[in-house]
Amino acid sequence: RRAYGEAFGRLDALDAGVVPFDSAALRALILANSALDEAELDVELLKVGSLDEGGLSLPSLLQLLRDNAVADTTAIEEFLDSSSDGVTASAVECRSRLLLVGESYLGAQFTEDQWDRILNAVMMDADVMIQLEQWISYCKAVARIIRLVKFVF
Repeated sequence: RRAYGEAFGRLDALDAGVVPFDSAALRALILANSALDEAELDVELLKVGSLDEGGLSLPSLLQLLRDNAVADTTAIEEFLDSSSDGVTASAVECRSRLLLVGESYLGAQFTEDQWDRILNAVMMDADVMIQLEQWISYCKAVARIIRLVKFVF
């Protein structure tokens, strides 16, 4: 919240608490820090923003970035590739796939120790077998961590 909040504050030059949807800088921030592409952006902005308020608030921005840290289709495809029955996948396989998603799709370059800390934190509540909904949650959490690290550093 703090890192994106500071960026939002710089975009909110009028200190109105919202940034207009057509702000090029806002759009660039979202596109650089989410899995959204230009074609999807307007629809997603309207889903979380407020026309009455005249733009996007910080809480709405954070929600948009959380919800779109990784594309749902990417997460589902990776889960199905790791699952033998299409319903569950082993936690060990999910852990490996999270690393793959982070490195392949998001370009993360962490040390083995850093990956262990990220994956241990994200999968803290994992059972031996993982269902799709839980996998998507883990995938988005890893993506958010990676995107935030890239944004800050």
